[in-house]
Amino acid sequence: MSDLPFDSVTRIVCGLTLQIPDPQQVEHVYRNAGGRMPFPYWSRLWPSGIALAQWLRAEPERVEGKSVLELGAGLGLPSLVAAPYAKHLMISDHISEALTWMDLNLRALGLQDVECRLINWHHSIPQADVILMSDVCYDPSDFDRLQDLVSTQLKTGGFIFLAVPERSISVMFIEMLQEFNHTKEVVAVEGVRIILFAFTGAQIVGPKF
Repeated sequence: MSDLPFDSVTRIVCGLTLQIPDPQQVEHVYRNAGGRMPFPYWSRLWPSGIALAQWLRAEPERVEGKSVLELGAGLGLPSLVAAPYAKHLMISDHISEALTWMDLNLRALGLQDVECRLINWHHSIPQADVILMSDVCYDPSDFDRLQDLVSTQLKTGGFIFLAVPERSISVMFIEMLQEFNHTKEVVAVEGVRIILFAFTGAQIVGPKF
């Protein structure tokens, strides 16, 4: 596929047949760049994204009839699962190559009325009933902005579904969100423990982390 930045391989995840960048080619291109390019994190299906997609597949009522926005989506697996149930869906990333692959899979799966948009969450973001995020809290320089984003979304009556790997840097970010009402669930995907959070309000009325 000459119009794509990498060759594609087929992978079946959450009952969906997807085209994803060839992991071996991605690694080869990155290593040959000799540090001249950042690693294309968007090009992988990470365990957190798979966990969030599995959760939405099991409980589609979380997004059914709602406007949904996925931030930092990469290949957008959770959104691809949510698309048949959402009233309106927007998949976003700040890397343009990611949008190319999102669009490829949307067309292959026959999913319509879904918008792919280039969005940097450090700027303003569109309003939505539900915001999806997976494995976004790995850079401490993002934490203040993400905390503000969570606060704004919940204070306006929205929901946030967040999947994070159980690692020290993620725990640092989660500790910043203790004021928000939530539920959580721990699952294992590809040998990685993933914490799934459903944030449903700004008041401290539920158990703390």
